[in-house]
Amino acid sequence: MTDSSDKSLYENNKKPRIVDIVRSYLSLISLIVVDCWKLKTLKLIAKCGTEELGGFSASCVNCGYTVSGGRHCNSRNCPNCGGSKRQRWSENLEERLIPTKHFHLVFTVPHQYNFLFKTYQTTMLKILMDSVRVTLDRFIKQTFKGGRAGYMMVLHTWNQELLPHYHVHVLISAGALSKSSESWQKSQKEYLFPAHALSKVFRAIFKKRAAQSFKNTGQILPSSPKKWNVYCKAPYQNVQTCIKYFALYCNRVAISDRRIRHIDAEKQEVSIAYKRKEKMSLKDHFTLSFKDFLSRFATHILPKGFAKIRYCGLYSNRGSKDYKKRALELINNSKALKSVGSSIDKAPSSKNLCPKCSHILKYSVTLHSRTSIEALKATGPPLSTNKATQLSNTYQAPRG
Repeated sequence: MTDSSDKSLYENNKKPRIVDIVRSYLSLISLIVVDCWKLKTLKLIAKCGTEELGGFSASCVNCGYTVSGGRHCNSRNCPNCGGSKRQRWSENLEERLIPTKHFHLVFTVPHQYNFLFKTYQTTMLKILMDSVRVTLDRFIKQTFKGGRAGYMMVLHTWNQELLPHYHVHVLISAGALSKSSESWQKSQKEYLFPAHALSKVFRAIFKKRAAQSFKNTGQILPSSPKKWNVYCKAPYQNVQTCIKYFALYCNRVAISDRRIRHIDAEKQEVSIAYKRKEKMSLKDHFTLSFKDFLSRFATHILPKGFAKIRYCGLYSNRGSKDYKKRALELINNSKALKSVGSSIDKAPSSKNLCPKCSHILKYSVTLHSRTSIEALKATGPPLSTNKATQLSNTYQAPRG
């Protein structure tokens, strides 16, 4: 491993980007990635920012300055298309969260199960998310005697070196609406649930569900350590801190362009920055071939339509509106409610402002019908052709 102070890695006139690696190795990607959905996703990322997906033009309403370029793919797996989504997600989350303290929990699956996640990705990810949900529902019911808490789960599948590391981040309210909806029950402790107890229950539920899923397949399940890692962080005191912190975890992929330090097209190698686990403040880097990099990157492309962010309890999308309204009435904290409304800066993005006079740019968008509709279908959950046609006329700010 090369010393992190090597400045030669920064000597590049062009800022290195992940999409450049994908494009340069595009003809050979099918030899590395055999999954049709992942292969289709990588090909879509290669087209990101090009006119194959259509184009845009923008003119300043003040000085008349014009700019044009290709549209972005808007895939959730694309490193270039997460920034604007993060802002919109933050604005939506502030309306969903209850103005109270929140705890941050992390549920991690031992690496002995990595080969099962690679072979049966959809099944194992579903088992993981369901096991976390059932574990939390059981503890919420016992602790708050049938009350309703609100929590959000975010799936992560990677570590700093892009290797498989399956874990779920949870943001959960430090209290619950009572079963009778007559009171708001606060958590009286600096921790919501005991970590060792969470670990035991999560392990038992996960192993039981895995055994049931592979009962008739002949698949041998791995032996795992008795102690599973469930980490409980100190509570966040206000909603603003929750949103700011969790916005970093959501709408992101395994790696961003800022971690790419150098791309050697001749040797077909890429140098990637990372933080050492023993000293998170000390940055270093490691080098991968294009083949190994794309193989690791493709591992973290989620199955089509799989929801990596899930809302449960008071924060769920179905049947929780009345309960949440009642919880807000019981908390009766007008100052907190006001602070939530002002927690997110809704100022226009710098990408929507004129680079010369800083006035707002007015966009017009053009789509190439067949290619663009197929691209819109490939960005996430299934999308009808009619919906794709409607989207072709809507505003899309450029990204990247």
